[in-house]
Amino acid sequence: MFFNTDIFYNALGSPKTGVVTEVVLHDIVDSTSTDLMKRLGAGASAGTAVIAARQTGGRGRSGNSWHSANDQNLYISYAIEISGNIADRLPLVPLAAGIAAVAALQKEGISAVLLKWPNDLLLNDKKVGGILCETPGIENDRAVAVVGMGINIGAQAFPQDLQHIAAFLTPSADAVHVRERLSATWIRSLYHWCQLIMNDGVAELITHWKMCCEPFGRYVRVGDVTGYTLDLNDAGRLLLKTDQGEICTVPGGMVIHLD
Repeated sequence: MFFNTDIFYNALGSPKTGVVTEVVLHDIVDSTSTDLMKRLGAGASAGTAVIAARQTGGRGRSGNSWHSANDQNLYISYAIEISGNIADRLPLVPLAAGIAAVAALQKEGISAVLLKWPNDLLLNDKKVGGILCETPGIENDRAVAVVGMGINIGAQAFPQDLQHIAAFLTPSADAVHVRERLSATWIRSLYHWCQLIMNDGVAELITHWKMCCEPFGRYVRVGDVTGYTLDLNDAGRLLLKTDQGEICTVPGGMVIHLD
């Protein structure tokens, strides 16, 4: 089996109650997030994680596909419950997921990865991992967010149209069970930050995200708006100085580097 759950649970630490309720493994699946949302619809609980060696239909932001050819990469989706002021709190989950990914990589000695808003993982200005947050349903003041992450691990060839934008990590030669440890640390950290979101720790979350991100001042396009990245506002939205000199708040969308 490509994934050792004993090592995963050992790396997860304690207490485990409420953090991970079930781990589902697939040698191959269309999409870990699609599979997880089906399971939630059939009664699975928050805390469920789905992990695959390969995906045939991995998804990225804005409807893009996620290249999933290498069976040594990490493909994982995790369901986490968010409660309270859903309208304000759900948009912060992508930031939490990005911070958690950087923390997991740093624990493996990989410190050069930076975040592009809200949660793309960049290595030398190329995408080495991506995170997609989806919410299959919201009930009053409660929602279960499905957070999917793909990280390219180990030397691999990308299709020609991705070669200039995609990268891969190269763990040390003696590193074993990297996927298990990355998964455990990411889930534990994501759970921590989401608990903080629900306990009014948004300022701390945003401060920490800015410690993990690429420098502001990049010239970018988001939708039909172009400008320079300035900062995040108090709600975690990206601030741009547009070509017209106005300060624009970006609530979401794909940030494309133009510089």
